[in-house]
Amino acid sequence: QVDPVTAATVNLGPLLTNGTPVLGNPNYDGLTFRNNELFGIIPFGATGVDAVLNDALVRIDLATREITVVGALGVDLPGGTAGFAYDSDRDVFVAAASEGGNPNGSVLYEIDAQTGVATTIGSINIPLVSGLLFQPSPAPTFVSASSPTITEGNSGTVNATFTITLSAAETTTTTVDYMT
Repeated sequence: QVDPVTAATVNLGPLLTNGTPVLGNPNYDGLTFRNNELFGIIPFGATGVDAVLNDALVRIDLATREITVVGALGVDLPGGTAGFAYDSDRDVFVAAASEGGNPNGSVLYEIDAQTGVATTIGSINIPLVSGLLFQPSPAPTFVSASSPTITEGNSGTVNATFTITLSAAETTTTTVDYMT
């Protein structure tokens, strides 16, 4: 645990499975939050009964330090992950990992937040991705118009006044097409 003011660290102890420290020397790679829960990938290093943690999406309970497997990735990450982030707009994780045998590239994976299954998005020509971050999309801006009451007559024209409102301020020009 890191104090955000002083940067002092406190060792909270080992991560656990079923109340006992994780076996082996697991490489905790890529940690990110989803809805106030901590998730990560352990590409290698867990042994014995905890070997199921390798190449899996895991949830880490911050209060108890207990690790639970969300699901196996279905892909081998021999070099570990270099970047791991959560996309709240689509409710998926994305990971960048070293591409086996290619020192000049990485592979980008989309990871299902419910099952842990990884799907290859594609190769990227960046050898050492050191992090990923998603900026949430702003809520879409919409236009609304008031509904004026008009008393119709038998001749002539009557003006109708509408108030047009944007749901949020825009930094660019907004154009509205309309018909009566």
